[in-house]
Amino acid sequence: MSKAIRCCVNNLRQFQYGEMLQALADAGGDVKLERCLSFCIGCRQQRQASIDGKLVYAADQNEFERKLQGE
Repeated sequence: MSKAIRCCVNNLRQFQYGEMLQALADAGGDVKLERCLSFCIGCRQQRQASIDGKLVYAADQNEFERKLQGE
């Protein structure tokens, strides 16, 4: 069963990780964009997403990709 990944549209625009999300969705992942996840201060500072309701974040692209893939 895939994890539910929810990402803020503004965070996606700022940090440009759409290709990574698309690859997860193409592989059958439950990926959705949300207008806002209500973590605005952190959202402006680093990549972040909600995975099964838990906020995850990372300072760089590689770390964020590992977290989204469940590593």
